[in-house]
Amino acid sequence: MGVTRNIKRCIEACSGDYIAFCEGDDYWTDSYKLQKQMEFLENHPDYALCFNAIMIYYEYEMRYMSHPEQLLLKKDTLVTEDLIESNYIGNFSCCMYRASMVREIPKAIFDIYTVDWMFNMACSRLGRIGFIRDWMSVYRIHANGAWSGKSYLDRRRDLCQVIDSYNKFFSYEYSEQFSKLKEKVTRQYGDEYEKQVDNRSEKSSPLSLHKSKQQMNLIKKCGYLLIRSIRNPRAAYNKLRTIIINIE
Repeated sequence: MGVTRNIKRCIEACSGDYIAFCEGDDYWTDSYKLQKQMEFLENHPDYALCFNAIMIYYEYEMRYMSHPEQLLLKKDTLVTEDLIESNYIGNFSCCMYRASMVREIPKAIFDIYTVDWMFNMACSRLGRIGFIRDWMSVYRIHANGAWSGKSYLDRRRDLCQVIDSYNKFFSYEYSEQFSKLKEKVTRQYGDEYEKQVDNRSEKSSPLSLHKSKQQMNLIKKCGYLLIRSIRNPRAAYNKLRTIIINIE
């Protein structure tokens, strides 16, 4: 079905007053997680959802760490602009939602690529978001994760694409915030790309670099010959023979 349609199907199957997700690659660590979150929403009727602090587990390194963005949070109540600035929540598995507000989210949200970040922004327009600072769940990072399994460059590139889509969905109400985020993500992409190029250059020997330049020149010549062959096939054929002889 794909992740977005699966989220829609799950929500439509829920009938309770509150909704809590536990994604397939994550797990809860506090036996009272649901009780704590339900009590929070009972005591804050104007809140659309609440979320707990999460630990991140890097599976192949067998290493745990706190969610770095959550550690920077100095407030316990978030609004839409906060989530545009950064995905402080991190994933679905740390959240509990007020079902009545979830059902007010425009159905069109499921016509675009929607995962936790976009879903939570949509909820934040209906009510505030509460942060419970207890560590009660683990976000597992592994190579087969739908998001975490992608390279850093791919995640930055994909994020730039969805930013424009989300900005349009919200009728450009938060255009200034989304523009700042896109500039930041674009800069991160450029910095990482340059770093990878530099690393490859450092690892390459002068001989391999020279060979790479030869290959690039050959590609350019072949492209030129392709255009020339349309106009003068015989001349292009003779030129190509000369190039092959020189390579040999």
